Amino acid sequence: MIGRYSDNYVTNLFQVNLFGQMHLTQVILPFFHAPGYGTIAFTSSGSGWMAMPLMSHYAMTKAVLSTFAESLHKEVSPLGIRAVAFDLESYPTRLMEPRDAASEHNTIATSDASKPLLGELVGMFSTDPLGLMPGDPAKCASTIFDVVKGEGVVTGRKWADRVVLGSDCLGYAKVRREEELKLLDIWEDVTISTDGRTEVCSSERHSEVHRPRGSGDFFFFYFF
Repeated sequence: MIGRYSDNYVTNLFQVNLFGQMHLTQVILPFFHAPGYGTIAFTSSGSGWMAMPLMSHYAMTKAVLSTFAESLHKEVSPLGIRAVAFDLESYPTRLMEPRDAASEHNTIATSDASKPLLGELVGMFSTDPLGLMPGDPAKCASTIFDVVKGEGVVTGRKWADRVVLGSDCLGYAKVRREEELKLLDIWEDVTISTDGRTEVCSSERHSEVHRPRGSGDFFFFYFF
């Protein structure tokens, strides 16, 4: 449960999944400015697209990381530098294997009220774990390389600052966007009721993306 995790646990999670990548970006950017090109790639997660209970803090860090990559790309693309976040599907890796049994990082803080929900989630994964993790790590690595280099399976495609990889992540993203559009339509009258002027910035201007002046083979990856 959200209220049962310590500040230390949440802080460490943000340090690894967000602040560490932000600080490394600050360090590496000056080396990209001189040649006028480079690519910074972030490994994010499909969990940023879904509000999964009992994973709130992790999902939050990944959602923020992907947004950071999108904003970063808009900021540095006029300088010839590109950024991209890869929202990845589930993969059969050793991520969830136990390490230090006493560590708070290896436990899910629950209350009696949340135990049925936890049991349901654990049951989903224990019944057919591979069925819920369709990703192939080797294919993922190959596709990430193609995206960064602009070749292979993405040849001829326009640069994207956020790339969804995996069928399950694609499903999460589509459901999330569909739900958001429905909600915006339902609440539209409430949303615009706070406007004080009739003149507003167009959505096209808000979503404008600057194309980089050049491209190159200088890139930097973050794997967390």
